[in-house]
Amino acid sequence: MAMNSIPAHISVNGCGFAACSGMLTEVDLDLGTVRNRARQLRPVRRRGDGSFVVGGPEHKIHRTAGVANELSLYAKTGKFLVDMEDGRRVGATGGKPIGGPIISYCRRKGAENVFLWPLPEYHSIGAEHYPGLNYSDNVSFQNKADQIVWRGALSGHCSDVEHDVFEDPTRKVIERHEVGDLNASEALALLRKNTRFRLVERYLDHPDFNINLVPTDKVKKFLNQIGLSNFASPARAHGFFTRYKYIASLRGNDTGSNFLEMANTNSAVMKEEDGWELFYSYLFKPWVHYIPLVSGAHDVVEKLNWARQNEWKVEEISRRARASCCVLKDRLVREIYLKKVSRRYLEATGQVQRDTDELAVAYKDGNELAMQAALILPEAVRHGYDGFARALRSSLRLEQPQDE
Repeated sequence: MAMNSIPAHISVNGCGFAACSGMLTEVDLDLGTVRNRARQLRPVRRRGDGSFVVGGPEHKIHRTAGVANELSLYAKTGKFLVDMEDGRRVGATGGKPIGGPIISYCRRKGAENVFLWPLPEYHSIGAEHYPGLNYSDNVSFQNKADQIVWRGALSGHCSDVEHDVFEDPTRKVIERHEVGDLNASEALALLRKNTRFRLVERYLDHPDFNINLVPTDKVKKFLNQIGLSNFASPARAHGFFTRYKYIASLRGNDTGSNFLEMANTNSAVMKEEDGWELFYSYLFKPWVHYIPLVSGAHDVVEKLNWARQNEWKVEEISRRARASCCVLKDRLVREIYLKKVSRRYLEATGQVQRDTDELAVAYKDGNELAMQAALILPEAVRHGYDGFARALRSSLRLEQPQDE
């Protein structure tokens, strides 16, 4: 998992970091400073005990402070460039290059120079939507409603994202309508290119679906103005979703944020193959841990029909997803992961000498199981704890289910 979070290609060049977001930050553990790209101190200060705390309001500053705290615990020294904004496309095909390694919580597949890190609070162990010690679902698969459920914000792009075209974000479409740059029909035509909007429009009243948007007040006002007031639903609690056999996970600004929470249930996740990678992506494979939907989710009905004809396979997919969640919620796994990724970042930026240990050798050889054994199993033996190792072995059975 740690080695998969390291970029396949690292290039230190002179193109700079202009392509990064305004959240780009230098965390200097030796000086205890957190600075923006203009070298100004951000409102994060280091206390006497070494921890970082937010000292004032700023856009998503808690994300940066959270990463700084984890780096302080597991790296202890060095300088790190951190950009924890959503939807980072830098370093990838269709994105702009950057001049060296950064830490982010998401990247496009194959992106150069982007190291993956858990998103503080959302991916923190103990967070509300992160897998907990027990999967919070007491309804067996067979006792669930035979439908696909989804709720989510109107977010993402109104363009051909299936071919990596990221244009016309939904918020911009709404703003253009507000100022009269787009009329209702023009705005609607753009929105129909958005995966989430398109599926709600198509399946809102379909008997096989319970699907709708959960809009902000601004989006709700816009939907009312274009005659779509029914495209709105209140937010639902976790237990609402676990009443259904199938839970959709659809791209927004980046990958569907409900994936991990719903993978840790007795339901099966139907996940859009969106080309995004997060720190946990290595542990979840299509047809092994979730039912894949093509980019754009155009085959959702076809996949539902397959699932209904192969329910025992779907239950096994759900079981393996829960096994992978057991790995993610283990604190020892998290500690090993953060130590390995921060170490590799320091090596990539020339701050420490490269460590050619057994994990690096396994990674070079492309041996997935050897990588996991080198990373996880010795630590499990050393600590006398093999629960997550068993779960990992279980989750890595990669046979793809076939139709009967």
